[in-house]
Amino acid sequence: CGSQYRDVSFSLKKGEILGFAGLVGAGRTETMRLICGADPKESGTIRVNGREVRIRTPEDFPNRTSKITILSARTPSLPDDAIRLIEKHFRFIQHDSYSECIIRGCSKASGMEMILRHFGIPQSHTIGMGDSDNDLEMLDYAAVSVAMKDSVPNVLKRVDFVSLSCAEGGAAYAMREFLP
Repeated sequence: CGSQYRDVSFSLKKGEILGFAGLVGAGRTETMRLICGADPKESGTIRVNGREVRIRTPEDFPNRTSKITILSARTPSLPDDAIRLIEKHFRFIQHDSYSECIIRGCSKASGMEMILRHFGIPQSHTIGMGDSDNDLEMLDYAAVSVAMKDSVPNVLKRVDFVSLSCAEGGAAYAMREFLP
């Protein structure tokens, strides 16, 4: 790792989620910056599926993650300098109680497109449902876009249909409205 931290080791299996916790100065941020290629690694290896990978810059990282969610007891946002650091590689979305960093080029819309292409389904046969800014690309891509009535204002302005709230079963209501 970097010169301040030694013997950092952990293993993850496919589908597992790792969270780093510790006191200020424990090395959480520095460890994540090294893993993601934001800072140079002085020694050690990073292995994926048993093979060493070289992550020298965040551009080397895209095929390993698509989204980072930030939960904080103090503030749901990142400091401005941290946002500037990641904006080149991630799209930053601020919510009321948390933040998301979504790798550029990876979205719910690109996921929809990949599945549709795989199964040979035309885009004209799609319905996208969402309630948050992280759904905007998908809602724009879908042939029919649906928002729950308790969605954020950006979403409500861009959809074809506003359904009931999430708590009122808005997704089920919209499916009954649009599906035969």
